[in-house]
Amino acid sequence: MQGRFFRFLLISLVGFSCSLFEAEELPPQWVEASLHGAPPLRDILSECEAALQASNFPLPFHRDDLERAVVSGWDVAPHPFSRKGMRSRGIFEVNPLEKGAWLLRVRVEVEKNDEVHQPLELDSAKWKPMPDDAEVARIVLQHALTRLRRAGTRIG
Repeated sequence: MQGRFFRFLLISLVGFSCSLFEAEELPPQWVEASLHGAPPLRDILSECEAALQASNFPLPFHRDDLERAVVSGWDVAPHPFSRKGMRSRGIFEVNPLEKGAWLLRVRVEVEKNDEVHQPLELDSAKWKPMPDDAEVARIVLQHALTRLRRAGTRIG
């Protein structure tokens, strides 16, 4: 009886400790704005690319007109101290609302380098997801909205 209890306790503790080390999923933090009377989709995506460039995200940008998305390259900020290096990239999505209206969404995905021994070597980097940077996403979105307003788009 006592052996069964300890076996059950050991199995329970092993299962619980393994669940502590699983990587948790971080929900994306999108910043959104609705566009009315907007130009064609290709022009909206071009303005999204320009907004990413104005926000100093590096090339190359991956633009997918079918998915209505633009993704920047990674902006890598290496650091000589362990677990201090970061990288981020901007992601735009354009989703249809009603006729002639679009929902413009942006997020800034952030990852931290967990490499301990060679933190400056990007080839050996171990990137770990971090919470999105909503503040930078708002700035990137504002760049896009400013450019779209010049084209006569109503926001909101």
